[in-house]
Amino acid sequence: MAFVNPGPANTIIVIILAYPLSYFIARASTKRRNTFLFMVLVPLWTNFVIRVYAWMMILRTQGVLNGVFGAIAGALHLPFIPLEMLYTPGAVLVGMVYEFLPFMILPIFTSLEKIDNSLYEAAADLGPTLFALFCV
Repeated sequence: MAFVNPGPANTIIVIILAYPLSYFIARASTKRRNTFLFMVLVPLWTNFVIRVYAWMMILRTQGVLNGVFGAIAGALHLPFIPLEMLYTPGAVLVGMVYEFLPFMILPIFTSLEKIDNSLYEAAADLGPTLFALFCV
């Protein structure tokens, strides 16, 4: 999975993840909405370098992710060779998605929040599937 430019893949993945999350947050009750927005904004309070080092600790050969995979493989009595995930194009993509996801969620949320709920109710009266109603 070699990317010359991971930007387009990052943009597509972030949009695919951000729109449903934003829709879910916008349709939640006020108390839950504030909690969800808090959860989106909390990682932004941490320095970027600290967040990158956290991902390095998760993705390294002796990291958390390989530890979980190794424990699962051990419980299933399967041989496990730690995966080399750090310093790969996939790791760059994971880091970019993690970094830019809040910046996509917030503007989409503000747009969806302004849509009147009566429009959703009117669309639901026309008998669409849940996916079609989500795409409105």
